[in-house]
Amino acid sequence: MKITEYRSLGTPHRWGRRVGDAGGVVAVGVTAVPVLLVETDGGFTDVSLGPQSLGAPDGEGVTSRGRP
Repeated sequence: MKITEYRSLGTPHRWGRRVGDAGGVVAVGVTAVPVLLVETDGGFTDVSLGPQSLGAPDGEGVTSRGRP
């Protein structure tokens, strides 16, 4: 199986409240979530969330769904 195409998208996550920690606060309660779609020649599309949304440095521990 080979990767035939990929797309990088973004979507907002609306928390419905202020979010943050000792490093800072996002008062509006909306953060960006990067999304990567990977298509294969087998007709599968893998959907993966970017490292920022998982708190993983440099892409470590990134999980995905929809894999065959």
